[in-house]
Amino acid sequence: MMDVDLECDFRVKFHAPQLAPMHIPGWDYSSVPELVDLPSCVPEEDALALTELLRSLQSATTPDDIERHLRALALIWEDYYLPKFPIPFFQVRVADVRAAGGSLSTALPLYDEARTSLLSMGWG
Repeated sequence: MMDVDLECDFRVKFHAPQLAPMHIPGWDYSSVPELVDLPSCVPEEDALALTELLRSLQSATTPDDIERHLRALALIWEDYYLPKFPIPFFQVRVADVRAAGGSLSTALPLYDEARTSLLSMGWG
């Protein structure tokens, strides 16, 4: 089992406020480029597909449409992007979705992996 430091100050702001459970505090990661900007290792066709999904989410107007687009986005992060690109950008987003769904036991190891990666890059 992975050793996770529950007292760590590393907290992640949820990428989609609609997914954030109220009882989990956030940390604004807007100053960490590795978590905000789509990494350059993501090929253009994957970046375009992700951009299109984000556009469809932003254009959704009804709660049902927003939920449907959020679910599609969460699934593609989990099933396609994270296995292909196991980097903090996707680790944080998948962990957010897992935490929002109540699966903290699977979210915390991803947050820890992201934290470890960022610390190795000099953040923190």
